[in-house]
Amino acid sequence: AEVEIISKDKKVIDYQIIRKKDPSLEPNRELVVQDGVPGYKIKTYRIIRKKGVEKIEFLTDDTYESVPMIIKEN
Repeated sequence: AEVEIISKDKKVIDYQIIRKKDPSLEPNRELVVQDGVPGYKIKTYRIIRKKGVEKIEFLTDDTYESVPMIIKEN
């Protein structure tokens, strides 16, 4: 038998932008404190092929949370 693991139905989760006031910065200045990273949802399946027959099994539905972008501003 041949076994293959595939991931599909990937959906991107956009990251949030959080703005924080920081009076120690010069006026009208921004400072990126943390870069944003998109997250995603993905489904994983196992495909088993044996004697010309293909069987697909659902394994997992995983979510990887996004990381927000944090910007300090004055």
